[in-house]
Amino acid sequence: MKPILAFVLLVFMVSACGQKQEAGTQAHKTEITEQATEQATEQPSGETTEITDATPVNKYCMVVSEHEVDPKVTLDYKGTVYGFCCEDCIPKFKKDPEKYISAFKKRNGAKEF
Repeated sequence: MKPILAFVLLVFMVSACGQKQEAGTQAHKTEITEQATEQATEQPSGETTEITDATPVNKYCMVVSEHEVDPKVTLDYKGTVYGFCCEDCIPKFKKDPEKYISAFKKRNGAKEF
């Protein structure tokens, strides 16, 4: 009888610990998502504008160069329209646009726009 009681108690304790961790993990995920949303909506300068009805100069994403551009996900930076594979890439590009433009030019033979 005692081994059965000990086993039941052990199962109860393990399941209770797992639930606390899952709840904590979910709260942490929510916090990270909220922070990412805030960062994505911040616009560092007036040089960039998100647009939807323009043809980008690039065929592959400015951030993840192996992915093709989604024509609906574009951004105007200093009068040039750049395309991205997804919305998540736009905030990364906005943090250091010249870095990504320089890499784009190197991949494409330093062509000017």
